Amino acid sequence: MPLPNKTLQYDQLILKSAGESVHISGHDIFKVEFIDTDGEVKKGFYKPLSFSYPYSAILAQCSLASIVFMGMVTDRVAEKRLVLNERDNIIGTVSIAIPDFKPEVWFNREKIAQEYHQVWRDSSIFLINDILSDAKRLSIEIIDELRITPVTISQTDNIKLTKTFQSLEEDDLDIKSITIDCDKNNSILLGLKDLIQFRAALKDAASNYYKLEKDKLTTEKNQEFCQLVLTAIKNHETNMHTHFLGAQWFEKFSELISKSMKFYGRCNFQRHLSAPVKDLSDLVRQFPGKIDLFIQYIVNNPKEFEQMITDELDILALANQSLTGAQILIRYIVNNPNEFTRVIKNTNFFPHLAKAFPTMTGVFRQKNVKDALKAIPLIKQSYTVGATRGLFFASHHLPEVPYDISKYMVSFFNHKSGHHLALTCKRAYEAANEERNKTFNELPNASNINYS
Repeated sequence: MPLPNKTLQYDQLILKSAGESVHISGHDIFKVEFIDTDGEVKKGFYKPLSFSYPYSAILAQCSLASIVFMGMVTDRVAEKRLVLNERDNIIGTVSIAIPDFKPEVWFNREKIAQEYHQVWRDSSIFLINDILSDAKRLSIEIIDELRITPVTISQTDNIKLTKTFQSLEEDDLDIKSITIDCDKNNSILLGLKDLIQFRAALKDAASNYYKLEKDKLTTEKNQEFCQLVLTAIKNHETNMHTHFLGAQWFEKFSELISKSMKFYGRCNFQRHLSAPVKDLSDLVRQFPGKIDLFIQYIVNNPKEFEQMITDELDILALANQSLTGAQILIRYIVNNPNEFTRVIKNTNFFPHLAKAFPTMTGVFRQKNVKDALKAIPLIKQSYTVGATRGLFFASHHLPEVPYDISKYMVSFFNHKSGHHLALTCKRAYEAANEERNKTFNELPNASNINYS
């Protein structure tokens, strides 16, 4: 019968190498030289049909024929030929080598760089969101101080997010539409106007940058975004500093600017690409046993721990928002110190503790408590960028850490004074030295075994 134009006879092949076995498929591959159907001498790779094919020989030949002849209507990197024996049975295929072929043509480096840029950019949106949220809460606090009646905050929790930038789509504060019950030249009011303008400038810059599709992401666009962030800080920081100096909001304003500067320091894509990579596991090893000591401190010093937590309630509370899981836990400890001491000494610590979270049914589980406690040393290692980066860092290692409890654990242990963690560890070590039996990890270990 006449042969199709994509077939070769086996005796046309000149073997140029011994066979090398392909580990995954078990096939042997041979380098060959042959005269192709167009009369030209070509080189390629011969792959015989495996004798261990699990189905019938006819199905094997049909499969090979389909692969080769589909190449007539589709683009392929390398052309293929069927190889026939003297009885015209299909016994293998030849892939024709492409002269001067370079693997780089298989992918587009620019597109890969843009893909990575997009992933890197989107992973940091919670940082700018945190800054915008802090600015809005501070604005609301100041407005409420300057008004007789409180201002209503818009709620956007029910928005269905399908794109990263949609988390930025929140109603802005319009100072012109808000009635202020004070003199128009009031210094705090002037600072408030600058604060609102500062937030608006940051949000506009972030919205434009985070809305960019990946094919539009370039180093130039990133540099433009970084410059807009820095310009917003330069344009408003001095005025806000002047107006808020000595006021009750000055500390929060300072923390807001500090967060913004830290974000500016890490939002440069070029700087990120050239930064050295740190072994994250080394960071974790620096804090062995801290969680066990922290638990033991709570057991041995319930009253002191109660006072520390009480002092922190104002810091942890968020204006005009419902109680979070962490606040529920804290108030449970404060209101029931004896019960909490009894419970935490019990090996059934985690399920009992979960009872303090009636509003988190189905979310707060025993393992979440354990993971949240594990997050403490991870979070503390990220103090240079603040609480939000610490949460992000911990979430990579502990993906089941509930957001609301871990966020406020960050706030407590990452307080800028360092007082809380230092005092906790100091008292824990003192308690350790006073105990005859120093195996403090018995409690969490027993709990982990029972409820992991």
